[in-house]
Amino acid sequence: MEDATGDSAIVEHVDGKFQFYHSREEALVMTNEPPYDQQKEILAKYDFMGGNITLPDNLPGTVDSVDRMIRLEYYLTTSPEPKTEAESIAFVRSLISSSNVPFGAPYGGGVYPSWWASFIDVSLLCMFMYEK
Repeated sequence: MEDATGDSAIVEHVDGKFQFYHSREEALVMTNEPPYDQQKEILAKYDFMGGNITLPDNLPGTVDSVDRMIRLEYYLTTSPEPKTEAESIAFVRSLISSSNVPFGAPYGGGVYPSWWASFIDVSLLCMFMYEK
């Protein structure tokens, strides 16, 4: 989740408990597995996060959750800031698409295709509700 100021939060359900991560710089990306704290440890190994595994030379490309998370964080971290609302929408849609598992892709080991992707500008929803 992110608000208009760029303040972000991730909510994760692990072992029957909710985990909350809140940060403007770090709580930006997560995929299914492993838990978020382990995902951050994995990301720390890559050069764009301070590690020594160079990207894009070693950008992973499988449908595995970890690979999708690394790609998504890399693109989010290294892409230019959108300049217009239309660019922002296109940027978010392309990021979501880059982390989806395509229908018909050969997958296994508990990886399934992405059945849906959604995002909503709740400020527009709130405006609509208050106008009524």
